Amino acid sequence: MHAPTRSQLTPYTWLFIAILLRALNQVLMKFLALDWGNPNQQLAVALMTGGIVLVLLARAYSWQKALVQLPLSVAYPFFALTLVTLMASGHLIFSEQISQMNLLGTCLIVAGISVIASGHGR
Repeated sequence: MHAPTRSQLTPYTWLFIAILLRALNQVLMKFLALDWGNPNQQLAVALMTGGIVLVLLARAYSWQKALVQLPLSVAYPFFALTLVTLMASGHLIFSEQISQMNLLGTCLIVAGISVIASGHGR
């Protein structure tokens, strides 16, 4: 691994960008699913589909940038954070309920990722 320059993002920054883009992709997919059968929303569906493709491309790019410097065994478990961001997004955007079990699971995910991240580089 080399030291980042001012214009270069760290591998963990690229990883978190990929996580956020993955969550954004899923939120857009839910919006698309909600509008799919509505004939009055054909333009919105077409635009959303194009947006989803762009998000997927950006996510792939950021994921590759992270993988250049991080082992797959470290980077991939971080994608579980997508579950945390999606739970929060579902609550904030779609008014979905968050149960105590959801919160417990989130804590376990964060704890597991912390263990993996703390062991990286040892």
